[in-house]
Amino acid sequence: MMNATNHRLTSKIALIALIAGASLTGAAAAEPSAETLLDAYVEAMGGKAAMEKIDTRVTHGKLEIPAQGIVMNLTLYSARPNLNYTLIESDMVGKIEKGTDGEVSWEMSAMMGTQVKEGQERIDYIRDSTFDKWLHWRELYPEVEYAGTDSVGETAVHKVVVKPKDGEPQTLYLDQSSNLAIRVDIVAETPMGVFPVASYLKDYREIDGILIPHTMEVEVMGQKRLITTDKVEHNVELPADRFALPPEVRAIVEKGEGNE
Repeated sequence: MMNATNHRLTSKIALIALIAGASLTGAAAAEPSAETLLDAYVEAMGGKAAMEKIDTRVTHGKLEIPAQGIVMNLTLYSARPNLNYTLIESDMVGKIEKGTDGEVSWEMSAMMGTQVKEGQERIDYIRDSTFDKWLHWRELYPEVEYAGTDSVGETAVHKVVVKPKDGEPQTLYLDQSSNLAIRVDIVAETPMGVFPVASYLKDYREIDGILIPHTMEVEVMGQKRLITTDKVEHNVELPADRFALPPEVRAIVEKGEGNE
C-alpha cells in the first residue's frame, strides 16, 4: 500500500514530467494547465485505480458551530454513482436528514420540515454527491481555467477555476508541494439566498489507498463551522433502502410540490 509521502512524491514527479514534456515539444511551460493540475490532484489523492476499488463509503464524525456551542454527530453514507444520505443528530437541535437517490434531492428537520430541493439547489446537491467527484471532473466541469498562484496562510498554491454545465464556478486552491486541495470556494444557493462558502481541507490521512481530509473548516454567512472525521469505512454493505426516499419526501414528489 502506498503511503501518503509516496502519493505526494508520485504526483509531483508526474506533474514535473508533464510540464517538461510540454517544454520539449516547444509548448510554453511558464505555467501549468488547469487540466494538468486537476489530474495531478486526482493522483495525489490516490489515483484512479485505487478510487475505483471503492463503491461505498460511510463517514462518521462531528459537525460543530463553535460560536453557538453546538456539537452534532454526523454520519454520511455515499455510494456510486451519486447516492447520498446524511444524518446529523444532537440533543440540542434534534435530527436533520438529507440526501439524494440520484434524481430527487431532499432535506428533513424539525425546524424546517420536509423539503424537496428544486432548481439550482437540486442540481448542485446531486452533482456534489457524485462518488469520487474529482475523478470525474471532465464530465462535471467541462470548462476549467488556471487562475495563477496565491497563498493559503503560508502555503503556496495554484488556483484552478472549474465551471459546471449549470451553476456557479468553483475555485480550488491546490498545494504546490502536495497537489492536494487545501481550500475550495463555492457559491451555495439555498432557500435563504445565495452565499459564498469557503472550505479549508486539512489533516489528510490515507484510508484504503485514498487520502481523505479529516478536518474541514467552513466559513459561510460570517459563521465558522468545523467538520471532523473520526472514522471512514469503505465497501460497507448497506441496507437496500439506504438511499430510498422517506415516505414524507415521496408524498411531496407524488403531489408534484417543491416543499412542505
